[in-house]
Amino acid sequence: MTRKVLVDLGERDYRVRIELEEKAQNIRVLDKPTAQQLKELETIERALDRDVVIDPFYREVLSTYLQKDEDQIKKYLHEYGLMGTQKSAVGNDLSPREIEVASICGLMQLDGITDPKRAHFQKKVSEAQGEYRTNPEVFLKVFKWLAERHKVTVESQIKQNLIYEGIVGCVRPGGAISSRRDPETGEMRETYGDDKKTNKSVLVRADEINVISTKLAASVVRKLVADRVSANDAFLDTKIEATFENTAGYQDGGPLSSMEIMLPDLEDAVDIEIIKDNLYAVQSMYFFMMLEEARLPQVVEYISEAWRRGAITLGKGPAGDALYEHHRQANERLSEIERRNFFMGTFGTPGGDPEYGKENSMFHELMLRTTSSVSQYFREFSTHNVFLSQEGIRKACRELAANLSVHGYGMAHYTAIELQQTILEYRDLLSDPEILRAFGARDMWQVVDQVNANYLNGLRNTYRYRIQAHSGAIIIRWLANNHQKLVGRTGLDVISTEILSNPNLRSLHTHRPLVNPTDWDFINACEQWLAVGGVHDDRVDLYSQPIESPAISTRPTSMPRVARDVLDSVGIELPGM
Repeated sequence: MTRKVLVDLGERDYRVRIELEEKAQNIRVLDKPTAQQLKELETIERALDRDVVIDPFYREVLSTYLQKDEDQIKKYLHEYGLMGTQKSAVGNDLSPREIEVASICGLMQLDGITDPKRAHFQKKVSEAQGEYRTNPEVFLKVFKWLAERHKVTVESQIKQNLIYEGIVGCVRPGGAISSRRDPETGEMRETYGDDKKTNKSVLVRADEINVISTKLAASVVRKLVADRVSANDAFLDTKIEATFENTAGYQDGGPLSSMEIMLPDLEDAVDIEIIKDNLYAVQSMYFFMMLEEARLPQVVEYISEAWRRGAITLGKGPAGDALYEHHRQANERLSEIERRNFFMGTFGTPGGDPEYGKENSMFHELMLRTTSSVSQYFREFSTHNVFLSQEGIRKACRELAANLSVHGYGMAHYTAIELQQTILEYRDLLSDPEILRAFGARDMWQVVDQVNANYLNGLRNTYRYRIQAHSGAIIIRWLANNHQKLVGRTGLDVISTEILSNPNLRSLHTHRPLVNPTDWDFINACEQWLAVGGVHDDRVDLYSQPIESPAISTRPTSMPRVARDVLDSVGIELPGM
C-alpha cells in the first residue's frame, strides 16, 4: 500500500527549516560568537539534522490535543508529513487519531490561525477539535477518499519545494540526516545500510506516495456539512468528489462562491532577470569609475610622464619597473574616452561619446532608492524596535539589480577583468615607498591629492570617491550574492531581522566584504554611500517611498549603429537583437 503524506504539513516544516538554517548561518559567520550563540547554533544544527518535525504550529497543536508536554508527544510527531502509521514498509491507512490531529491542523490553517504565540491559540485548537468530533465520520471518509486521489513521486514534491529532501532515506533506520548524505556529493542516499529488510521501509526519490492536503480536506468537510450531507448518505463518494472539484476550482461551471482562488506564479514563466555574473562585472566597473572621478588614472599618467622626462628621480626597483611597463603598454590599455563610454552606458555618468550608445539614465535614481529604502528601514527599526515589511527594500533592490544586470552583458565582463587588474597595479605603484618619498607623502591618497592640486587643475574630494567606490561595490556584490532573495519566492526577509535585533550580530563583519558581504555590511554600505554623497534625511525619506516600477528589459538592448557598422566593415556579423 502506498504511503500517505500530509503534504501541507510537510511544506510548513520545510519553511521552518529554511528559516532556522538562515539563523544558523548568521551565527557561523561571526568572528567571535558568544557562548550563548554557540549553544544556540548547536541546538539549531541538532534540530535540523533530525527527521522529526520542527514546525512550532504542529507541535503546539499536538501538545494541546494530547494535553502533554513536549517530551511526551515524541511518538506522535510526523516526519515530512509522514505520520506514525506511514513509517513502515507496508504503508497502512491513517489511524483515526492521526486523522483527527490532521483535521485539527487543517481547520486551523483554513481559519488562518497558525501562530502558536497568538492569544487563545489553545482555545482555537479545542474549538477545531470540537468541530471534528461533531462530524468524525465525514472527516474519516473524506480523508480516505483523498488518500487515493493524488499519487506522485517523492522527487516531484522535492523539486516543488513542498517537502525537504531529507525525506529520502528516512523512516527506518532514520537517525541523523547527515548520516544519509553521500560524503562526496552531499546527495541523499537512495538506500541505507546493508540489511535488505531495513531498506524496505526507506523512501527513495522514485517511490510513489499519495499526497493529502489537510487544509483542503477540512474545506471539503465544511462544505459537505454546510450542505447537510451526512456520513450515511448513499451518494457520499459522489458528493465528496463534486465538492472537492468545486472547492479546488477544477470543475468548469462550478459555483464561483465555492471555488478556491489558485492563481499561477507568473515568475515561473519569466526568464532570469538578474544575472549574478553580470553584477560581478559591473561591481568592478563601478569601483574603477569612482577612482576615475578622483582622477586616479590621470595621476598615474602624470607620474609616468614625469618619470619619462626625468622630472621624478627613482632608483632601480619595483616602482621603475611598474612605470616602464605602464608606459610600454599604453596602446593596449583602454583610453579615458573608452572608459567613459562604458561608464556612461552602464551607470549614466557624463563624459562619454553620445554616438557610443544610450546611457543608463536610471542607475543613479535606482541606487538612491535602494540605499534610502535600506537606511530608512534600519532607522525606523532602531527607533521603534518593531518588525516592518521589507517589500519596499525587496522592490528597490530588485530594480537596481535588474538594471545593472541588463547593462553588464557582453564586453563588460572583459572590461571588468582589465579594470580590476589596473586597480591593483595603480594601488601597488602609488603605495610604493619610492613614490611616497618622491612626493613626501604617507600614503597613496596624499600622492593623489598632491598631483591633483599642483598639476591637474585642483583638488578632488578623494575621500568621498574612495568611500563611494568601496560602499557601492559592496552594495552591488551583495545584490549579486543575494539575487535569489530579491525575486520574493522564498518567503524570507531580504535582510535578516536577527542582525537588526541582536546587538552581538550587529557587530557582524567579514574580512572580505567586497567578496562576501553580510547583511550588516550591506546596511553599513548603504549608510556610508548616502553619508559621503551628502544626501539629506528629507531626501532619504523621499526616495524610500515606493513608486511605480520602471520598465526594465530582461535582455540587453540593441547594439549602437555606429558599433555595428564598424564590426560589419571588418566582416563580423552579429545576429539581430
